Amino acid sequence: MTTLVTLFSWILIAGGIFFFLTGSIGLLRFPDIFTRLHAVTKADTAGLGLLAAGLALQAHDWLVTLLLLFIWFLVMGSSAINCQLLARYSLERDPVDEFNLQDNAKAAGSKAVSKSAQQPDRAKKKHKGERHV
Repeated sequence: MTTLVTLFSWILIAGGIFFFLTGSIGLLRFPDIFTRLHAVTKADTAGLGLLAAGLALQAHDWLVTLLLLFIWFLVMGSSAINCQLLARYSLERDPVDEFNLQDNAKAAGSKAVSKSAQQPDRAKKKHKGERHV
């Protein structure tokens, strides 16, 4: 039984390493900030979850297992918040071109075009620090 648990533990650890590597490759290969953030946060969270599960199976103490679970929940929450803040900052700094968004959606064959892309006459959102004239 113990060899089966050890084997399953190493499979989980290898799966976690695989997710970390794919998230890192996604960070390097994807074209824009939003897809890069998505690749890093999702893959790293799944990778850490698999890694923590694999290490928890090898732990001989429940306290270590609870600590690994706590670290995983802490990283899940912080990565989601950091991803949201970075995406919002990037969007405020360089707004998405609404016409390009609509053209990309039509080219992809998507019927779901956002409301902002359907209303090109909508006034641009003012950045922080800009004066209303």
